Amino acid sequence: IQACGGDERDTGFEVSADEAQPSTGGVDNQTDAISTVFSNSLILLYEIDTRASLPTQSDILVSYSTFPGYVSWRDTQAGSWYVETLDRILQENAATDDLGSMLVMVNHEVSQNSAKGCYKQMPISFNLLRKRFYFQTSTERSSVNI
Repeated sequence: IQACGGDERDTGFEVSADEAQPSTGGVDNQTDAISTVFSNSLILLYEIDTRASLPTQSDILVSYSTFPGYVSWRDTQAGSWYVETLDRILQENAATDDLGSMLVMVNHEVSQNSAKGCYKQMPISFNLLRKRFYFQTSTERSSVNI
């Protein structure tokens, strides 16, 4: 979606050459959705049910040109930073890369732009896909036997 999400303008921030390492989560994989007072057979019933179905919000990917609350920039000649970058990245990489990886490329490139010398933009995606999503290119389509 290419549109402003608000009127705030991101001026970015300075980063050091040494980026922080991401922290790992805890080792306790329990959920608080099912009370521990339930019997083991009832818990087993819930677990079987969840394995046999998918979440309603599965297999959805939504990508926005900017973080909620911030403006989305465009060049008056070249067009939207986000749309133009997304279009180019898809054209150049769709034959080899999955959509999630290409959106990371878009995020990186758009984040490098500056408007009026000081304003930044950061696209955001909500990826609820359960598998990697690949496009079938025209070369692949022509080699498929019908």
